[in-house]
Amino acid sequence: DTKIKNYITKNIIYCNTNDNIDTILSLLTKHKIKRLLVEDSMKLVGIISISDILNTDYNDEDKLSIIKNIWSITKNEQKNNLEIDEFYL
Repeated sequence: DTKIKNYITKNIIYCNTNDNIDTILSLLTKHKIKRLLVEDSMKLVGIISISDILNTDYNDEDKLSIIKNIWSITKNEQKNNLEIDEFYL
């Protein structure tokens, strides 16, 4: 009987609704994560992802830098499988 508690992240990184995009990007980059929980008054109010940010008007050069800092692409070595592994937003 496998319990979910064996798989959850215990060191939770989160941001606040009053944080700006630069702060969020800094957290994503520093911790090499793709999503942040968003809290307001100690209540979970949402989740923000790198995709959410990339779909804004944020500077394109900064967006590229963010992706490079957070993700690495792992090539799948199987001959008949050409998909990119571990690269998703």
